[in-house]
Amino acid sequence: MPNETDRFNWPVPAWNADWQKWQDTFQDLIRNVDSTVFATMSNMTLVMKDLPNVEVKEMPPASGDWFLEMVGPAVFISRTHLTEITLPAETVTLVAGSILALTFTPGAVGPQAIEWEVYSQGVDIAPEVVPVGYVDQLYNIIWFNGAELAAGGGAQGLFEFPTSALSAGDKVRVSAADALANYLDSKVVAGTNVVMTILNPGANEQLQVNVPVASVPTWYGDVHVDIVYGDDIGGTGQVGNPYQTLARAAAVELASVPIDQATYEESRTFILATGVYDHTGVPGGAIQMPYRSVVKIIGSQVSIIGDILWYQDPNLMFTSTIAQFYIGSPDTPTIEFTGDVIVKNSVPTAGLTMPDKEMGLEQVIFKGNIENQKSTRIVVGEGTGDLRINARNCLFNYGGPTGHIF
Repeated sequence: MPNETDRFNWPVPAWNADWQKWQDTFQDLIRNVDSTVFATMSNMTLVMKDLPNVEVKEMPPASGDWFLEMVGPAVFISRTHLTEITLPAETVTLVAGSILALTFTPGAVGPQAIEWEVYSQGVDIAPEVVPVGYVDQLYNIIWFNGAELAAGGGAQGLFEFPTSALSAGDKVRVSAADALANYLDSKVVAGTNVVMTILNPGANEQLQVNVPVASVPTWYGDVHVDIVYGDDIGGTGQVGNPYQTLARAAAVELASVPIDQATYEESRTFILATGVYDHTGVPGGAIQMPYRSVVKIIGSQVSIIGDILWYQDPNLMFTSTIAQFYIGSPDTPTIEFTGDVIVKNSVPTAGLTMPDKEMGLEQVIFKGNIENQKSTRIVVGEGTGDLRINARNCLFNYGGPTGHIF
């Protein structure tokens, strides 16, 4: 006959009773005896009111003598009489291969006496004896619910499963095949530009991993915007720290005026997270795109409300440069744009006409006008040049009276 129970998988020593009779009686104790304070073994009623920390310790060290030490009393509630039952804090001498049990006065109306008992030669079958754990050959305790209290493993709650925290001396392995366990700070290796710091040395230590953000000019790379999770105050436009509004993102980029031709030719792509971007509340109800040869706005399920000014400075452009402004993308769902796109030569000089420009729209629901305007200055030859429009899979004048190109 296997030396374990079907219910709790306890290895057990020889019993002073027939095996089946013991197991049947044990089941009865768990399920049916109202006087037992451990009816919760079958999840019937919560009767464990206060459980202290306990620890299996070898005292003195290297003596071979192991004890179960309680740091405080345990308090239970009698299901029968709803009275508190207190198990005093004590230190229990452990015997390898023994059964730990609690004994008490069954059915008592008043306070009941309860204490630990260690059974190394079989367990008495009686209502007042409640087996709660098994001590294996290494003095680890396996409780009735499957939780284990490791010998020398530090303190944890009575009958509770250990937490994920490591006890003193515990080390980690990278994988099951790792040939050498070590402390966490030795197993985690800092890569390029990664700085690791141990916080609170000697106390509740933590390993802090910092990845410094490289100093990147504002005119380099994509600009990320997220109406839900972005931040217009502390945002930087990077993928992990987006702006909240398109108005803020455009304003920051516009402030970084290119100082030479090479900088001007670095494109700008505004990547918008799903949401509604309404900038009609800004002065004039319009936002101005930065001075770049190529400006793009892409996103997934995005709605943009308000006018966009696409101004260009001919002083930054060669006659061979074709300025380009795109809304939408073949790789993203539809963008809905409600407002006007106004193109203008913003800083003309005498006789200088802005070269041709190109505007692309793809998968856009466009509810507004596209205007190729003159400059406000009256200077001969100050035109904005021709504007070519490439549209693919777009809807114009959708749901409204506007939708003109002039």
